[in-house]
Amino acid sequence: MSATFSALGGYAVVTTVIVAFAVFTGLNCGRPHGRFFLITVLGSFACSMLLNFLFGRERPAIVPHLSHVATTSFPSAHSMMSSIAYLTIGLLLSQWIQDSRARPFFVVLPLCLAALAGVSRVAMGVHYPTDVLAFRLQSVVCGKSS
Repeated sequence: MSATFSALGGYAVVTTVIVAFAVFTGLNCGRPHGRFFLITVLGSFACSMLLNFLFGRERPAIVPHLSHVATTSFPSAHSMMSSIAYLTIGLLLSQWIQDSRARPFFVVLPLCLAALAGVSRVAMGVHYPTDVLAFRLQSVVCGKSS
């Protein structure tokens, strides 16, 4: 079950969601909004890769990994990318929705999806909890600033 939720932060799923939302945003709100969204998520990904290079923290060896991984542990790119992509989408959608009763849904749902992706990475033994928590906080800051 952890692998299923881990896929929420996987590159295939997150990339598909990012491209689909960028196209949707570009078509419905104009190219500047689509570009802004892409710059936000791609800039965050670049930041994640830079921090991964700078910290280079090894993966946990406490439990056997339930997924094959060859990169370092900190930061958790799965957690960071899913958090930034889903939260930014949710915050943008919540601003565009007219019904104020529906707005919280577009903030809570992305937070839950990103949390499931992050927790699953810890449950699979490929990240320390701090790997996920550190970038959950950063992604909230990036999402709110956008």
